Parts: sequence; structure tokens; C-alpha cells
Amino acid sequence: MEIETALAGKRVEDAEIAIKQVQDDMRNAEKAELTTTKPETTFEEMLNTIGDSLSNLATSDDENDGEDVDDDEEDPGRANLAKMTNPGG
Repeated sequence: MEIETALAGKRVEDAEIAIKQVQDDMRNAEKAELTTTKPETTFEEMLNTIGDSLSNLATSDDENDGEDVDDDEEDPGRANLAKMTNPGG
């Protein structure tokens, strides 16, 4: 009977150690997830990104306008059309 009691006590100890190890592993995994994930983007950061994208598009359009002028000089018909559609420019 003493041997059976000792074996049962050993199994309980082993189970407690195993449970503690699993709990430690889970805590470590949660900590690793917290440190490796990218923080959420704030609304202000999203607005800044959108504004930067719009600025880049506007700059791109300005560059294209300059190229259109060169094309217009080579084609008088296009130059006249451009003057009619944009009299101030």
C-alpha cells in the first residue's frame, strides 16, 4: 500500500510539473506575440498616409502637365485645343 501511495504521489507531482510547464509556455508565447506584432495604425497615421498619397498624385499630375506642353508645341492642332480648353494656362 505504501508503494502505491508513493507512486500516486509521484504521478501527482509529475502532473503538476507538466501543467506548470504548459502554463509557462503559454505565458511566453503570449509575451512573444505582444512584442512581435506590429502596433495598430492610428487614425491620424492613416490620414497622414492618405494625404501623402494625394500629394504624390498631385505632383505626378503636375509633371504630366509639363509633358503635355511639349507635345502641344509639336502638334499645333493640340496646342490650339489646349488653349481653348484652358484659356488662362
